[in-house]
Amino acid sequence: GPVPPLPAAVCEPTPLTGATTARAVEPGVISYVARPGDVLKSGDVICEIVDPLSGHAYAVTSAIDGVMYSRVIFRYATRGMELAKIAGTRAIRSGDLLGP
Repeated sequence: GPVPPLPAAVCEPTPLTGATTARAVEPGVISYVARPGDVLKSGDVICEIVDPLSGHAYAVTSAIDGVMYSRVIFRYATRGMELAKIAGTRAIRSGDLLGP
């Protein structure tokens, strides 16, 4: 039979080359400020990480303007751990984008 029409788009598409990952610099307990679906500007706080032993805290910020489309479900970060992904409209990466 006939193929039904596609629904109207609810947002503008972003290029795969415009996505970036926010990572933890130091380990600690994660306290998210931003949620998936939030529109972020460069420098907006994604989460704060607190070292439970020293009480030292630092903010993890967005490196680009874009939409935060995912975050980890874990509540404790290790050094270098992926915390969130942000999709921007400007190409900032190239190469093997779907590989490890």
